[in-house]
Amino acid sequence: MQILRGTIMEQGSHKPVFEAIILLNKEDSYSKDIAQVSNSKGHFKYPNLPKGRYMLVIVHDEYRKKKKSFFYNGGIKEIQIILEKK
Repeated sequence: MQILRGTIMEQGSHKPVFEAIILLNKEDSYSKDIAQVSNSKGHFKYPNLPKGRYMLVIVHDEYRKKKKSFFYNGGIKEIQIILEKK
């Protein structure tokens, strides 16, 4: 299985962040952003992800924008993102 999944939470309270926009882009190619929206539990998932270096950008009106670079080498990868209130 090739899956990236994650959870977005609020700094301090660790409450899930609902309706955050998650943009995923493969850094070593000219690919377009793949967008997801976090669900009511703050979860998101990207299935069938090819191996490589990626950049996640998370945006939400109530929180500061967050960027996270990572290398995905296959399998199931879990990412936790903490957002800071504006």
